Amino acid sequence: MRMKMALPAEDLKTRDQLVMQHVDLVKSMASRLGRRLPAQVEVSELVSVGVLGLIDAASRYRPSLGVPFDAFARRRIHGAMLDALRGLDWVPRSVRKLQRDVDSALTNLRHLLGREPDSKEIAQAPTAFARHSSSHARLSGVPPRRTNTSDQTDPSRALLRRGFCLLLRLTQPRRVL
Repeated sequence: MRMKMALPAEDLKTRDQLVMQHVDLVKSMASRLGRRLPAQVEVSELVSVGVLGLIDAASRYRPSLGVPFDAFARRRIHGAMLDALRGLDWVPRSVRKLQRDVDSALTNLRHLLGREPDSKEIAQAPTAFARHSSSHARLSGVPPRRTNTSDQTDPSRALLRRGFCLLLRLTQPRRVL
């Protein structure tokens, strides 16, 4: 853990003024981020973590560098909020990215077809699984699944099937015995 030296009283006063002037910035950033998150994530928790990030930003800010405090603080606040969210999430970021890629591919397919695609169309569609499925299987420790004979004739279908199976396994809540 990093040791912090005590700030002089004048610096503490300046830091406190910066924090009080920019609390609304934390609230607006927390509400904006909270709209993109599941309902179980409380905006008040994001605000709390964001205020800690704001205090850290105010402590580290040096006006002599010419960077506006608002821009400097935004990076620190947003980073503090993301760090807190990552600490709460048991799913690795790589799996979240895979999930976003799959959702994007399905959305594109829906848009292209103008309707909900069936499983055969999904299996035939080029998706992000071609890039990700083998690396995610190695990272997760999930052994590769044997493919059936229809998958052996269509490699993209096998990749898609493995990718969906892997995604389902990794996003399922773990059972506590």
